[in-house]
Amino acid sequence: MSNIGDYDAVVAGAAEDFPTTPDILRDPDFRGILIAGPDEVPLDGPEEFDGSFTRMIVCGALHIDSNYLGLREDFLDAVLLVAVNTSNHTPYIAPLPGVPNAIPLPDSLEGIEVTASDWEGRSVVLFFNENLVSALGIPKVAAEYVVYATLGQYVSNVIRMRVA
Repeated sequence: MSNIGDYDAVVAGAAEDFPTTPDILRDPDFRGILIAGPDEVPLDGPEEFDGSFTRMIVCGALHIDSNYLGLREDFLDAVLLVAVNTSNHTPYIAPLPGVPNAIPLPDSLEGIEVTASDWEGRSVVLFFNENLVSALGIPKVAAEYVVYATLGQYVSNVIRMRVA
């Protein structure tokens, strides 16, 4: 059981590890995605700076082999967040929002020939923290959602979150 207060310190959009982030490295051989979030969030919580009616925070971590899907460790843009309303089965799906107005960085591997064997034995651990209200457009209505994240063949654990 996760208390909403445990997520007060989480910064939505931050790609960092918080105390509420799942411990992705407890098994170093694990590859995949883990998420966590509060069991319930208030329908009439304080409005967020981005206009969201409440904080429906999901903390996530992923541990993936470095060149999975040929993405060369650039995984966060390819992760999909999914929340499904359990009463009417309406899905809300979107990629992780990323950093608004981010300055595009050049590909650090551009011009360098990197072979499949160069990636062997390498993996990367990344973190994400998102407010599902703003990231997915969750409507201001009392509901229960099943929430998960996916990247290629990897599907995270499923959590339930109520807006009440």
